[in-house]
Amino acid sequence: MEKIIQIEKFLSAYLVFLPLCFAILFLVVRKRYKNYSVLTFWLSNLGAKKSRSRFIFNICFFVFGLFNLLFCLILFEILPQTFLTLVMLVFLSLAAIFTVFIPFFPMDKKRKAHETIANFLFFCILAACLLFTYFNLISQMFPVFLTVFSLVVVVFSFLTVYSYLKLKAKYGERAMGDLVFERKKEKSFILKNATLWEWLVFSSVIVWLFVLAACLLNTLP
Repeated sequence: MEKIIQIEKFLSAYLVFLPLCFAILFLVVRKRYKNYSVLTFWLSNLGAKKSRSRFIFNICFFVFGLFNLLFCLILFEILPQTFLTLVMLVFLSLAAIFTVFIPFFPMDKKRKAHETIANFLFFCILAACLLFTYFNLISQMFPVFLTVFSLVVVVFSFLTVYSYLKLKAKYGERAMGDLVFERKKEKSFILKNATLWEWLVFSSVIVWLFVLAACLLNTLP
């Protein structure tokens, strides 16, 4: 009973933190970065060493990763212990760990490390959401709409990875920067909105985690 109470307290705190985290990053941190737009700048630009937004961004992202890591432990306690769920939780835990590491490797100072961590982060998110989609389809443990949310994350993740790889092939290492002028000239709708896809990944992950946590809280005795 005591463990259930602790889980309830954490899930309640998590449900408060997730929208707060998004609000801080989207409404507060962006205002500190001059001329920032989700249509032309990467999310990582907010944590760049030279940006005025880096302090709040890095703290927020670090705490976000820690909360997600703790959430994975809760999922391990609640979900059935099958090979499928264990692999899914491994990918989800790795995504949380990479999120914790990102603030220590700003894109403008440690570009290679930042790019490597970001690539692994997106891969882990993709894998975790795909596995969750399959798990929920066969187990029906959660409502169908939660599967839809996880698929939305998958779609936006694919768009982000595809557009970034295309931009990198076209502009080289500069693709990790802002490329504001180059993106304005892009004729491809997908490439033109590369940074928007990344923001939509972050937004949809927040929504997916929020609904998943709410469902778990509702199923507790």
